[in-house]
Amino acid sequence: MADDRMLREAIEAAERGQRGRARDLFTRLLRSDQKNPDYWLYMSAVVESPKERVYCLQTVMRLEPNNDTAKRGLVMLGALQAEEITAVKPDSQRKWQLPEVAPPPSEVIEEQEKAEVVRKAKRARRRPRGRSALLGLVGLAVIALLAVYIFGDTGLPSFSLQPTRTLAPLQTAGPSPTFLPTSTDPNFTPAPTFDRPDTLAGFLEVPYTPTPFYVNTPHPSNEAYRAGLSALEAGAYEEAIEFFEQFLDSQPDTADVYYYIGEANLQLEDYLAAQDAFTRATLADPDFGAGYWGQARAHIGLLQFGEVLPDLNSAIENDPNLVEAYIERADYRLGRANPEFAMEDINIAENLAQNSARMYLLKAKALLLLDDDESALEAAQTSVELDVTELETYLVLGDALYRNGFIDEALEPLETYLSFDDENGLAWYVIGLAYQGREEHENALFSFDKALELNSDDLYEATYYRGLSNKIVGNSEQAFEDFENAVRVFPEWFEPALERAIMIFEEDGAERTGYLQINATSALAETDEQKAAFHYWNATALDAIGENDLAQDDWEALLELPEEAVPADWLNAAKLATGTGGAIITSSPTAGAEEEADKPETTTTPTP
Repeated sequence: MADDRMLREAIEAAERGQRGRARDLFTRLLRSDQKNPDYWLYMSAVVESPKERVYCLQTVMRLEPNNDTAKRGLVMLGALQAEEITAVKPDSQRKWQLPEVAPPPSEVIEEQEKAEVVRKAKRARRRPRGRSALLGLVGLAVIALLAVYIFGDTGLPSFSLQPTRTLAPLQTAGPSPTFLPTSTDPNFTPAPTFDRPDTLAGFLEVPYTPTPFYVNTPHPSNEAYRAGLSALEAGAYEEAIEFFEQFLDSQPDTADVYYYIGEANLQLEDYLAAQDAFTRATLADPDFGAGYWGQARAHIGLLQFGEVLPDLNSAIENDPNLVEAYIERADYRLGRANPEFAMEDINIAENLAQNSARMYLLKAKALLLLDDDESALEAAQTSVELDVTELETYLVLGDALYRNGFIDEALEPLETYLSFDDENGLAWYVIGLAYQGREEHENALFSFDKALELNSDDLYEATYYRGLSNKIVGNSEQAFEDFENAVRVFPEWFEPALERAIMIFEEDGAERTGYLQINATSALAETDEQKAAFHYWNATALDAIGENDLAQDDWEALLELPEEAVPADWLNAAKLATGTGGAIITSSPTAGAEEEADKPETTTTPTP
């Protein structure tokens, strides 16, 4: 079968030390069967960084909690304490029952989380019985490869992995996951790493997509050309370049061949060589749109951003049906905070082709900037369905879910994103908002701290939301400092100004000073919701200092606002203060509710 041939090639490449080639092949195998622990084991031996190796091995442990090979690898990497581990043996005699999962350490996961962890482990799919015989010695081989890549070549014995029986078909992947409302563990505690889903997500440095074959100009008589295409498709980029250069020896000035050489060099991140090849493609054929598109991408790799837009414009001018050029130009425009123009390109690209995950990702980002949250969510879901390996989609999807009110559901993609990139302040900020919406304020505080630590210049509004959580958990001094800092940086932002004033008002003996601070926020209130908060608190403060007649003006103003903009308890208070009607009953009172009803709300509703 095709997967078995690819597996054999991947193993041979790993043994020869061709890690890039092996990574490409194992990536393809994982796209077809993301639940195969042996693929993840081999991938752990050929990825670039220790963090990636740990992730691969932890994925194996999630799929097979008793996998001794993964345990040994984690011990070698320092991610697991050494313990008694049975010898690694070929597992052809394995009995395919679900393993029991030991409860996690109490210092890592609280008691109430244990049942959920076990449930998730038992939900994992078992491997099919008909595995390839190539995987029989996977444990031994992976340990050897890991030892070489972690400690260097220390003379460890090599392992020849030859099939011992007929190759059997491997399991194919099921439908792509979506993140519409599902249950989420309510007791999740944030940390620099998270539980990962069984997808590649952002695992790859460059998410895998097939090399685009813009033109497949037939050169049937040239074996070097056909070999170059095959090598390019297989991810053997150096070999592809060699074959295409052989072709050019006999047929120079062939635009599409220069284009393919440029594509191969882009994959190798040799941007100067890519730029040279794409330039030669446009010189060979000035009307060749793909050559200009390639030039633009090479300029991006070289950080020559001034050359990008002219190249993309030339690509589209010469080939109005070149979908990739519209997508690239949309991305460029989004990077310059121009979502309106980006949407023009996205709409054209969507009319030309509807199977581009990147196009839908950019659409979701643009729509979020344009405050069309519902359409953004639909676009983000489409993107992740088309390509589960595009990491940024998980961040955008989580943001869109949060903005559409799916707070619980937003956590899963956001945790997925942070499990691969925990240095992104924006991701911490958005997940902090989600935790706050779930009233998990300790988690929210952790997340806002991380966001500000990583990117305080662009995310300083997180100080306000951190202040809200600090206030709720009783950290009054920190809360007041957060509101003060938010007001200092954003002097025209209503919410932190009002929260700071409320905290002054609630201090013993500071009612009059608090009233003056509350009254000063009047000019900042623009929306009906903000005006409702101002009138409620201004009236409350006036009543507290004995200015009941003046308070009546604010109570009446509160009643004149649209009812949907005013919380029910504020309407009740206004009606009682003005004598215009009875209280609005929204639910049956609980014990003690009568005593609580007269207490003013102390926190305004955050508006991210």
